[in-house]
Amino acid sequence: FLASKDLNLMGHPKDIPSREKMLSIAKDTLRLDKVLQELSAKYTAFGSREAQRELNFVNSTRATFAKIVTAQTDFKAKAPAAQMQFADGFNKALNTAVAAKNFIVLTDLWGDVGKNRTAVSFLASVYKILEPSRASSMEAVAAKVEDTYKATVTKLQNEVIANNKPPKDTYTGADINTLRTTVQAEWKKRYPKYEILAVRIVDTEWNRSTGAKWDDFEGAWVRYDYSNIDVVVAVKWDSKHAAVFTAELTKQHMKNDAILMRDQFNPTPNPTQLVLLNKF
Repeated sequence: FLASKDLNLMGHPKDIPSREKMLSIAKDTLRLDKVLQELSAKYTAFGSREAQRELNFVNSTRATFAKIVTAQTDFKAKAPAAQMQFADGFNKALNTAVAAKNFIVLTDLWGDVGKNRTAVSFLASVYKILEPSRASSMEAVAAKVEDTYKATVTKLQNEVIANNKPPKDTYTGADINTLRTTVQAEWKKRYPKYEILAVRIVDTEWNRSTGAKWDDFEGAWVRYDYSNIDVVVAVKWDSKHAAVFTAELTKQHMKNDAILMRDQFNPTPNPTQLVLLNKF
């Protein structure tokens, strides 16, 4: 990143060095350059043939590190303006997420809000290592972004939860009560400490799939025949909120219609999954 000409942090996450790695590189580069300068002066003063060979090696190493130092100089020149660009990108992305009341986009680390927020903070941290006496303005920008982010997350979180509504049944099949009983029994076995407030069947009908697929392990075609239907389970989460989780029931027609349940329980539900308890 320090050698980047456009200071672009907006690429794929796997292409961005970690914050810790980049801070370590910056510190090590400054420290190594100082050591190499001292070694160069030492071997120059010593004057022997052996010292000359060591001096050549040291100078060659310094030439390599000089490129990094040049990149650091370039970084120091461009970082303040780049940080302001990222701060502007953060504000625009934040406003878009708030307008859409999209809490998931707001808190996505690799979304536009997350990447711009990280870049603002990262630039300030690296700049402080290279120019500690002149970093206060960049630190102030980073602090403002963080304060804005935290306040916005809290505000939007409360708005999203206040507007969430309890799920409703859309299924009217004759087996609806049997399905509810099945889900309740299975849920209590898996998560006994959570009080079930409601079970809702949110598909209008069972969705059946039949056919055959090749099984490499068996070395043969294997038939399948099953039906799926989606449900949601609302449980008491705390003194003010209920949490709503999705689950899927699978009826295995080739096994006497035995039913399996796959659930999406989350020990840290996001605001889109929380509903005010007094709505139940």
